[in-house]
Amino acid sequence: DSNPRIVTVTSDSTITADFIRQWKISADLASGSEGAGTFKFDNAAATEKMIDNGGSVTIQAFANIGYEFVKWTGSNGEDLGTDNPITISNVDSDKTIRAVFREKNVTLKLASNNDPNASFKMNGNVAGQLTVPIGSDVTIRAVPSADYRFVKWTDNGSDSNPRIVTVTSDSTITAEFIRQWKISADLASGSEGMGTIKINYVATTERKVDNGGSVIIQAVANNGFVFLKWIDTGGNFYSTNNPIIISNVESDKSIKAVFASIEGSETEFKNDDNW
Repeated sequence: DSNPRIVTVTSDSTITADFIRQWKISADLASGSEGAGTFKFDNAAATEKMIDNGGSVTIQAFANIGYEFVKWTGSNGEDLGTDNPITISNVDSDKTIRAVFREKNVTLKLASNNDPNASFKMNGNVAGQLTVPIGSDVTIRAVPSADYRFVKWTDNGSDSNPRIVTVTSDSTITAEFIRQWKISADLASGSEGMGTIKINYVATTERKVDNGGSVIIQAVANNGFVFLKWIDTGGNFYSTNNPIIISNVESDKSIKAVFASIEGSETEFKNDDNW
């Protein structure tokens, strides 16, 4: 099959050249799939190839990032199936096939750890899952229910809330929450105007405390008054420590501070050590 070829002529003779008809096989992107992919013909990057009559060719479509292959169609839009690669055999005419691609969608789901009534926002809308084109950025926000606090996202330990996530595959991100309890302190009946309350060194009468956490409560007497003791909501003696530390919090708790006037008042009481 050398061509050109050198022939030594020794007599009158005829040499016949054998030819074969070739056909052009081409592949293109279907309407709406522009920029979505590329092709290989018999493992070589190309968009067309000349094929001998009766021969065959294998064509493969490759999706670009963010897309996925759907199917092949013929030049008149007829469905040629979803096989990829596709082999065209017994070629006896020019042929064009087109690859249909679509944006590849992925689903991001959000889940709650510890807070059964938590809700979420995705791109500003209340939702627990969202399907988007692959590679999309989604803004997620965890919304704790009453008496819970958001702690972190468990996939990367981030406490950013809201947070932007680039979604590259179907995935679930879990938000960790912690139960909180209301610790309150106030002035006991008859002690109005005699002092103030600080919780964790801030002037306030209540504070949310994480489950298992601790809190420091201090009763601050006004001029002319003295702190005597803490009592519970039932009026029972609780403690004389001031400030007082409440540790391992696992329920709501309320205490009240009892004050007395310094002048003209002789109040006898026992402290926590009974003296």
